[in-house]
Amino acid sequence: RSLDPGTFASVCCRRLILTAVALLSAIAHLGATDAPGKPRRIVSLNMCVDELVLRLAEPQNIASVTWLSRDPKNSNVAELGARSPVNHGLAEEIIPLNPDLIIAGIYTARTAVAMLKRVGIPVLEIGVPRSIDDVRAQIREIAGLIGERERGGSVVADMDRRLTALLHPPMS
Repeated sequence: RSLDPGTFASVCCRRLILTAVALLSAIAHLGATDAPGKPRRIVSLNMCVDELVLRLAEPQNIASVTWLSRDPKNSNVAELGARSPVNHGLAEEIIPLNPDLIIAGIYTARTAVAMLKRVGIPVLEIGVPRSIDDVRAQIREIAGLIGERERGGSVVADMDRRLTALLHPPMS
C-alpha cells in the first residue's frame, strides 16, 4: 500500500526532524566537559537495570529509567520509578538527556543501543545473571561504576539476609 504524496512528505519531515534533533544532541554531548568520575546523568534501558539503578543511584543522578519501572504489577520499585523521568528505549529521546552513562541489558533495544554507541555515549550492556553469585557480581559492578560501592554492598547484604531467612525460617 502506498502513501499519498502529502502523507509521505509529512512522515519524511518528521523523521528528518527527529534525526536532526538526535544529531544535534549528540554533537552537544560530545562537547560536554564534565569532570571524570561519578556519573551524574544515568539512563537505564532495561526493567531489571531500572531496579538496580533506582536502588543504587542517588535520585538526582538518574536521568531516566524505562516506563516499565512504574508498573506495580511488574516492577519491585514502582514507587521509586514514579519519582524518575521515563523513556521508551528510543535513541531520539535518550540523546537529548545528555547522559554520561547508559546501562542496558544485552537484549535491550538493539537499534537504540547501537545508535547511542555510535554517537559516543558510554553504554554498559549487562548480561542475564545465571546464579545468585552472578546477581551479587552485577549489583557490585553497577554500584562501583556509578560510585556507590557502599550502597551496593548494603543491597547485597540485605539480599543475603533475606535469602538466609528463606532458607532457614525461625522455628516456632
